[in-house]
Order: sequence, then structure tokens, then C-alpha cells
Amino acid sequence: LMLAWKGAWEALRPRLAACRGAEVAPSIDAARLDEIDANVRRLAGAGLRVIAVGQRVVAEDEVDAPLDRLEDGLLLEGFL
Repeated sequence: LMLAWKGAWEALRPRLAACRGAEVAPSIDAARLDEIDANVRRLAGAGLRVIAVGQRVVAEDEVDAPLDRLEDGLLLEGFL
């Protein structure tokens, strides 16, 4: 089962564990988050609405877990 999440960058940002680029980064560090923040500000400053997209695989034993727990540890796929 896969959980897909989309919404405002500010809401998705604290839930990230990794980031997809040319390859999947095993983790996302402060420098990469700062770089993404700058890109989001630039796009928003140009009048674009920026929607972040994240996902994670949900294990069978997590299916009944509270949604707020399932939303943590997301992989940033990109933006719409």
C-alpha cells in the first residue's frame, strides 16, 4: 500500500525523510531543505501556486495506524 500526499510545501516539509532527485537521497539534510525553500519562494514569488507531492510505502502492520503517524517519513517526489 502506498500513501500519496499533496499540499502546501510548508505542511509537507516537516514530514520528509528523503528527497527524490536524479536518485533517491537516503535522507534530506538542512542544506537541501534550504535549497528547496529558496526554489519554492522563487516560484511563489513569480505568482505560481506550488503544491508539494510526497509518498511512502505503508507496511501491512501500519494500515490501521493514525493518519498523522502515517504522514511522517515521506519521500518528496516533487512539485505540481
